[in-house]
Amino acid sequence: MNGNSETGQRNGGGAASGNTDRRAASSSLSLPRMAGAGLKYAWRVTLSVALGVATATAVIVGALLVGDSMRGSLRGLTVERLGAVHSAVIPGGFFPVDGLVDQPQLSEPLLFFPSGSIESRSGEDGAWRRVGSIQIIGCDPSFWDLDTSGVRPTEFPNDEGVVLNASTAAELGVDVGDLVTLRLPVESAVPADSPLGRRDIQTEGLPRMTVLDIIPDKGLGRFAIAPSQVTPRNVFVSRATIADVLDREGQANALLFREGVTPANLIVDLAALGLNLQRVRREFTAEAGEPLVIYDYFSLTSDRLLVPNLIVERVLQQLPADSAAPLMTYLANAIDRLDAGGEVIASVP
Repeated sequence: MNGNSETGQRNGGGAASGNTDRRAASSSLSLPRMAGAGLKYAWRVTLSVALGVATATAVIVGALLVGDSMRGSLRGLTVERLGAVHSAVIPGGFFPVDGLVDQPQLSEPLLFFPSGSIESRSGEDGAWRRVGSIQIIGCDPSFWDLDTSGVRPTEFPNDEGVVLNASTAAELGVDVGDLVTLRLPVESAVPADSPLGRRDIQTEGLPRMTVLDIIPDKGLGRFAIAPSQVTPRNVFVSRATIADVLDREGQANALLFREGVTPANLIVDLAALGLNLQRVRREFTAEAGEPLVIYDYFSLTSDRLLVPNLIVERVLQQLPADSAAPLMTYLANAIDRLDAGGEVIASVP
C-alpha cells in the first residue's frame, strides 16, 4: 500500500510538473509576445510596410475626397444654371407653342440659339470687336421666375435692348448703355449636310441693340442646356423680338418645364411636328357616265422639305406593305455645265 501510494504521488507530481511547463511555454508563445518579438527582430521591414500602407491609404482617401468634391461642385453648377427647370423638350426645330401642353403655366418657351455672335464698337479707336459662339436666349419676363439664386435683371429685354452676362460683357468690352449687334443663325429648310442644303451659314442681324443690364455669372446668368464647366457667354433677348425678325410668331424651339414631363402631357399633332397631310384627288367627268378617278392619294410633307427618317419609318410601319412610296422632289431653276474654272459654259432652263 505504501509503495503504491508513493508511486501515485510520484506520478501525480510528474503530471503537475508537465502541466506547469506547458502553461509556461504557452505563456511565452502568446500572440502579443510573438508580435512583439517579430517587431523587435524585423522593425525596419515592418516600418517600411507600415509607411507604404499609410501612403496608399492617404492617396486613396484623397482621391475619394477630391472626386466627391468635384461631383458636388458639378452638381451645384448644374442645379444653379438650370434653376427650377426639371425637364425640357427640344425637338431640333421650331414648333407652335399654343395648345402644345396641357398645363401651360408649368412651361416656359424659348427661342434658343447656342451658336450666335455679337459685335460692338469699343475702345478709344472705336474698332469693331466680335465675339462668337455665344448663346442667344430669346425669353419672356417669366423666364426669370425659374432662377433660384436671386439673379434677375433690373430691366427685361425688349425690342430695343438686350441683357448680357458678365462673361460676354467682359470679352466684348461693353458696359450698360452701349450698343451691340447680334447675329442670329437662320435655320434652313434643308439641312446643310443634305445634297440640296447650303453650306454657307446664313444669319439674321439685330442691329443697334442697347445693353440694358449686365448680370453676374451665376444662376440663370450662366444658363445652358448642355453640361459644361466653362462659363457660357449668354445674351438674353426678347422672344417676341426674335420671333418678329425670323417670322416665327407664336413659335419656339425649346420648352422648359418646372415639373417632370411625359409624352402624355404633350398635345402633339402634325402641325407641331412641322408636317402637313393632305388628300390629292383628281377626277375626269365625261359628258355621260360615272366620273373617272385619275389619281387619289394622301401626301405627307414637311416644312423642312425633308421628312425625318424616324417619321418615315413610323409611317411605313403603320401602313400596309407597298402602299406608301417615299419621294424627294425639288424645283431646279436651271442645269448648268461648268468648266474647270467654275464658269458656266452651257445652261438648260
